[in-house]
Amino acid sequence: MRFLRPIAAAVLTASALAAQSQFDFGSVYLMSSYHYPPSGVFYPGIARIDPVTGVATQLVQFGSNAVPAASAAYDPFRDRIVAFCTIGGPNPALWAIDAAGNSTVVSNSYLVRIAPRGDGKIYGYKAGAGHPTVQQIYYVDAAGQEHVLLDVGGAAPWQLNGGVTFNDNDPIRAMIYEPTENALFLALYGSNLVPDCGSPSFDVSIRKLPLTADGTALRAPATCNEYDVGGSVPGLTIFETPVGFSYGPQGKLVLGVHANWFGAMPRMLQIDPATAGITPFATFGPFTGDINFGCCAYSPLTGEAMVLEGGNDVWRGFTPGAVGGGRVFGSYGSPGFGGGPGDTLFVVAPIGNGYTLTGDTAAISVANGGVQNLDFHPGAAFANHLHLILGSLSGWAPGFAFAGAHIPLNLDWYTGFTLDAVNSVFLVNTLGLIGPGGTSLAQLNFPAGVLNGLTGLTMHHAALALDGSLQIVHVSNPLPLQLLP
Repeated sequence: MRFLRPIAAAVLTASALAAQSQFDFGSVYLMSSYHYPPSGVFYPGIARIDPVTGVATQLVQFGSNAVPAASAAYDPFRDRIVAFCTIGGPNPALWAIDAAGNSTVVSNSYLVRIAPRGDGKIYGYKAGAGHPTVQQIYYVDAAGQEHVLLDVGGAAPWQLNGGVTFNDNDPIRAMIYEPTENALFLALYGSNLVPDCGSPSFDVSIRKLPLTADGTALRAPATCNEYDVGGSVPGLTIFETPVGFSYGPQGKLVLGVHANWFGAMPRMLQIDPATAGITPFATFGPFTGDINFGCCAYSPLTGEAMVLEGGNDVWRGFTPGAVGGGRVFGSYGSPGFGGGPGDTLFVVAPIGNGYTLTGDTAAISVANGGVQNLDFHPGAAFANHLHLILGSLSGWAPGFAFAGAHIPLNLDWYTGFTLDAVNSVFLVNTLGLIGPGGTSLAQLNFPAGVLNGLTGLTMHHAALALDGSLQIVHVSNPLPLQLLP
């Protein structure tokens, strides 16, 4: 195992341990104007949602019920939730919120449908503004200064409809940055007023904006694709409203779409970043209340797209290809209180990760011991490559660089342990060959009492794929494991 020595040396000679990450990887948060806590006292703000049980924990309460849709996201550059909202004053601003609910102003710019890039830039636009402002994309930089996104060549601002006016003041309902393509993706409302890929229609449409290396302008013209979620119902107009972009499995994007009619519909779509092609992710319905499709986000911890369904006020989880009512895993208030396209659901994760490491549990007991089974599935292209699983007890961000790769773990003594104890009774098959199908299995096995003194901490692990010359050719997402009493 001589090839492990350079990595071990990097761990042992690290000048200082990185600070504990503010947020656990995979944490899910809901921004809403109408949270329903156990106390029964409604509040506008942000709550943490357990993706396994649906249990909500308040993070921050806003000072106003005016909560713009799709206007909160996790920003790994700042290691903060960034949200356009009102906190402690009469005027909204772009705030940065830490894991304890403390907040500071990033910018006084009005930006909604925000999308962090991961380098300090946060994209957004100005819903409700007049022409041409409503057609333009803006961003604040690392210093909080506002700029407009420029068109190809950098001579003038990019405009959604090429400068031709249209009769809608809120066309863009979701936005996300995708790093593999270095592109910004916009999801547009199907209102028959917003220009889609031809003449206006009621179909949802996607714009892909290829960006220059610094993210300040387009490097190529925007492309457009559209999809008919609602289908054709005689005598009925079905409006299609995007309700949240997220990073999905296998490098795809997941988009939730609210449609104002009942019945089975592909209200969860997946977008291929390379082609911008749109296909169904899962079909929602039919069941009583299926019209009440609220916010949506893909959870890398459960492998499901989470939806807050407001007709019955329950959380539902959908795996790729699912049809019907999905997995009901928690309630959220009294039936009928929520579920429209006004909330924002988002996940704490690196920008654009493909989620190739999953586990069968998110927590174990220190006193009783426990096992987390790991499934590393980078794909068939990596068959017969080596896999190596590393860990950290001090978080996943900002991580460290090694041999040209970014590893989403903070170096500490436990990182060294996961190298020294590979394929031990505690770390089973954490070094080995990836199978012919592009999958390998491993196990963390900690008997009762072995982790005494670590209660309350969270381990994170990440998997590497190495080729025949021992070059790192793939790095997974970090995967958390909470250490409970």
